[in-house]
Amino acid sequence: MFGRHAASGLSCPSFYCDTCGKRIKDVGMAGVSWDWLKPKGVKTSGYKKRDYPNLKVWHKGKCDPKQPLWEELWLFIIQICYNSNILKKTKNGFTIKVPAHIRE
Repeated sequence: MFGRHAASGLSCPSFYCDTCGKRIKDVGMAGVSWDWLKPKGVKTSGYKKRDYPNLKVWHKGKCDPKQPLWEELWLFIIQICYNSNILKKTKNGFTIKVPAHIRE
């Protein structure tokens, strides 16, 4: 799950384990898994299964829910940034694409 924690007087976005509730401090030691649940209020006729994943974030090891659909949390974060047009692929890797209204 997503949440915020306080650090040096700031409110910082963070991931929290859906199993134990503790903050995930190292995304290399965490995973994200999903299943496909139809959310309440969505009509069956317009529902596309792939559009509504039920995501869970967890520490590797004892918190692992052993779901078949999962991947590394660090890779999931990169994919979200790329699919949201925050990261731009270059021939040498990736660069961060800062929106024009923020650059000004």
